[in-house]
Amino acid sequence: MGLPETLATSVIETAPCEIWQSNWKTVQLFIAMGTQWRVGMGGATALDYVAIPVVALAMGIKLTKGRLGGLRVMEGEALSVMGEQRKA
Repeated sequence: MGLPETLATSVIETAPCEIWQSNWKTVQLFIAMGTQWRVGMGGATALDYVAIPVVALAMGIKLTKGRLGGLRVMEGEALSVMGEQRKA
């Protein structure tokens, strides 16, 4: 997902979660966007929104308002976790 291996491993080990079927394609799209982070001197700042339609099309995933909202929620949480890791 573009996360450092130690962060990804710790998240998986400490917080397994169930994904609702209605959210599954959004999660798949978020994972596929893992190489599309905009990065500055302080680390990741946001997903590259220009790439979202391209990645969605390549995966055969319809990009909807709800799906974009879901990506933004996951983006915000990922940025928060990455920020906490930088402070530690």
